[in-house]
Amino acid sequence: MENDERMTLAAFAGRRFVQMLRLWNRMSARPAGRPRRCAASPIQFEPLEPRLMLSGDFCPPVFVSVFADNRGQIVLTASEDLMPDTVTPGAFRIISAGADNIFGTADDANLPITLQFDPDVDARRIIFQASGLEANQRYQVRVDGSQIRGVSGEMIDAEFNGPDMPTGDGTPGGEMMFFARPSSAPIAQFVTSLGTINVRLFQGQTPLSVANFQNYADTGRYDNTFVHRSVENFVIQGGGFIASPPFSQQPPRDPPVLNEPGISNLRGTLAFAKLGNDPNSATNQWFFNLGDNSANLDFQNGGFTVFGEIIDDAGLEIMDAIAALMTINASQVAGAFTDLPVLNEGVTPGSLTADDLMLIERISIGMTTSAEPPDELDADSVSVFGPGSARVTVYDISGLGLGPVSDMIDVRFNGESISSIRLLPGMPAQGAGIALTSSGSVGSVRDARGADAGDLSFLISNAPVNLIQLRGGITGFNLNGQLVAGIQFDEDIDGDGDFFDLTSIFVPSGRINSIHIGGDLGGDVVLNDGAFRIRVDGMTSNVDFVLGMQGIDTRPMNMQLGRVTDSSIISDVRIANLTAVEWVNLDGTRDIIETPGVNRLTITGDRRAGIDGNFNADMILSNQDGLSPAAISRMIVRGVMSNSELLLGGNIGTLIADGGLNNVRINSDQGIGALRAGPVSNTIFVFNGDIGNVRVAEWFGGAILADTLRTIRTTGDRSQGLEGDLAVDMRLAGNPSIPVSIRSAIVSGDLHIGFWEIEGSVGRIVVRGDTRDMDIDLNGSINLFRSNHVERTDIIAMEIRQIRATQWEGGLIQTNVLQRLNITGDNRAGLAGDFRGDINTLRTVRVDIRNDLRDSTITVNEFTFGERSSLVALNVTGVIINSTIRATDTIGSIITNGMVNTRVFANVNQNLTGFPTSTAQVGDFGAIQRILIRGPRGVATPAFESSIIVSNTLGRFELSRVGIDNTGAPFGLAARNINQLSYLAGGESYSFRLLTPSSPAPPPTVQDFQVRLGLLAPPA
Repeated sequence: MENDERMTLAAFAGRRFVQMLRLWNRMSARPAGRPRRCAASPIQFEPLEPRLMLSGDFCPPVFVSVFADNRGQIVLTASEDLMPDTVTPGAFRIISAGADNIFGTADDANLPITLQFDPDVDARRIIFQASGLEANQRYQVRVDGSQIRGVSGEMIDAEFNGPDMPTGDGTPGGEMMFFARPSSAPIAQFVTSLGTINVRLFQGQTPLSVANFQNYADTGRYDNTFVHRSVENFVIQGGGFIASPPFSQQPPRDPPVLNEPGISNLRGTLAFAKLGNDPNSATNQWFFNLGDNSANLDFQNGGFTVFGEIIDDAGLEIMDAIAALMTINASQVAGAFTDLPVLNEGVTPGSLTADDLMLIERISIGMTTSAEPPDELDADSVSVFGPGSARVTVYDISGLGLGPVSDMIDVRFNGESISSIRLLPGMPAQGAGIALTSSGSVGSVRDARGADAGDLSFLISNAPVNLIQLRGGITGFNLNGQLVAGIQFDEDIDGDGDFFDLTSIFVPSGRINSIHIGGDLGGDVVLNDGAFRIRVDGMTSNVDFVLGMQGIDTRPMNMQLGRVTDSSIISDVRIANLTAVEWVNLDGTRDIIETPGVNRLTITGDRRAGIDGNFNADMILSNQDGLSPAAISRMIVRGVMSNSELLLGGNIGTLIADGGLNNVRINSDQGIGALRAGPVSNTIFVFNGDIGNVRVAEWFGGAILADTLRTIRTTGDRSQGLEGDLAVDMRLAGNPSIPVSIRSAIVSGDLHIGFWEIEGSVGRIVVRGDTRDMDIDLNGSINLFRSNHVERTDIIAMEIRQIRATQWEGGLIQTNVLQRLNITGDNRAGLAGDFRGDINTLRTVRVDIRNDLRDSTITVNEFTFGERSSLVALNVTGVIINSTIRATDTIGSIITNGMVNTRVFANVNQNLTGFPTSTAQVGDFGAIQRILIRGPRGVATPAFESSIIVSNTLGRFELSRVGIDNTGAPFGLAARNINQLSYLAGGESYSFRLLTPSSPAPPPTVQDFQVRLGLLAPPA
């Protein structure tokens, strides 16, 4: 009995203690809402004899951590282990706000939940998940602490005290109740095999990338994936493969997202992976930077977009632990698994299971939690009530007061609908907000005020509106999360990730016929069914037009705007005509026009107001509505189009940018009909189709990637001091139905610093200035390349019909057939007409060089068994100096005024650089039919010096004065046969015919000059 008595006394003492503790709570003068700290000093209690001493702080168990994510999962962590049989589904509730989107009304709904609690794994962690809850939908959570007990036997002290605070008020039991809504500063939680990593997302700096990442996370496509790549001191990468056999399966992918570089790839940052040589190819794969990779990844492939960062040391430790795992080469499973991290030793690709993988169990976004639901808009208001639920409410946002409602507004009702609303002169000059509530529709909202009508703060309606026509403007007001006239707004009304932006017009259903704002517009316009016409006469600033299409009416809309700054359009329907005076970005974030297509976009400028008409926004045009093959039929920008990226699902008819293009990228899965622009700089065209006619003032920096390019022409602009240079890389993939990839390229200025890779032929390239540092590579022919001075330039083609330049210094001409090369010189420019470079062909027909051929190699590789000349004619008006001319077969004619330190070979061993040492080094079919070296007129200097000519047969050779002193090194001619030879050497004239090795009187050696019949040196 002694044990039983002591248990009874202890139970009695416990009850007395709880009673005293509750009394103490009521008497304690602690701030409201702040939990009392449990006593840390010993408490002594003496209920009955025998004396029983109890000591300790007697704190009931609490939840030390509460995490709610945007997909309806709640994770609770208790301060002590929990009794398993008390953790049951009945203690947990997740509640949605119902159709009215207001908590605490009759249509609130308890959602089905699933409960996860495994005391063998973690006896303190509870996970419960709602079903039927859309991502980012607000919800309420209730947990009955009286049902859940710790192993101490005490109930959980459950009252919610706010985020990052332990629960409880010091009394066991109680109910946890909080509301969860999307966070304005989103934190992504990565639940991995080794622990949890929390990542702050850079929504403001990289909105497109964050939205892309959140879409994968919100739809669960990152759940049950794994880290498939780990490179020491570099990155760990995941998101791309599902952790189920065969492990090579990938989650469904969305279209690629536009690149948003700018934040450095430092340790602990999160970035998107992408394909090589395509900056805008990121989809679902992400990586963590294990170290400072900024020197490489900030610049490679357009820069890798960093869109998040690990927020604490605990997360960095988990990242490093993942990086420390052993890796195996499992490329036989999937090509990307060359550095696959695994948890277990001894794993081979053939034995791989999900338990071996470094799992990403779940990625979700944390919600903001609070003890109270959203409040009604805190502003004075007056209302005009109609039949049923119809009413019009005017809010005093400015706090200046409202006059009689009859002086402000005239409302006509038609049953449950509102026929018309007129704003009267008594409406406050600034700061009035108007809310329309109706179960029917709203006919029109018109402005009966004068030309000095003030601006509204907002105009919202829960019913369709046909017409809005205001003489003043709308400044916008932060309605995110607000409850206004029974309309519960989302925490992010327009879905752009900004929870503090302003809203001007909100209509959730029904396509609006016309909106006309006579003044400025300063807040978002959210129309879930869009509008047919929107016109804003004043300035549009910091506005997101979110225009949906919930119905079946897909007719294009029209938008006419004044000046536009820091604004975007997201429309589910095509825009027929979009006009603005200018569209510029001032706050550094990316403005976007996203719609199926735009038939005509015009940025007009305003010369009288000194507005050039610049355009600075990104465009995403899917062209998925099937209404037109063109994503943009015609785009006209009167000023400069700059800092813009266009991602198009169709072609562009015509793009005109009078002020030019700067830092623009256009990516289209089709082509463009025509481009006309002023100066172009740092601009990239990527077209999976043909480009028509391009006419620009000049083009510096960037690239053109397409199938074909009909014509490109730079015109220059004297008024701006532009010569018309072209400096751009080009890659044309070719089109089987269009054999000529470029019909014409005409450059008014210089052509320089570019790489052109062209599949197909080119009609003509005409450069009126100079050409330098160019690499032109064609898998086809070129009819004409013409330029002034050419420097350090390669031209490679199947056939070149004509090259014409005033001078050529450095580079390569390589082709199967070179019909004609003409170096003309230009006395006015001080260019003599020299050629310095290499020529490599199968056959060269004619080369004419007005002055010298210097430091060059001419190689002709056609072999016809002597049937025709591989090099037909080489005419050098000046001197051939320090050069090599080598033909695999026959050389027709070389005419020059001098030859110094030069080698001419026909059908000789490719390694031969001087006189042959064996007859086997010279073939039997080679011949040089004619060499004429006249010597410079009126000058007594030698015309032939230090040079060697070798062939099986030499035809007609006429050498003027031969310089016989070569410091003892033999030079001259070597052949098996010479038909005709004449020269002047050592003051003597020599002439020979039909020379063979057996000729009785071979040409004599004159000091260092030799004629080697039979190819080898004469006897000493």
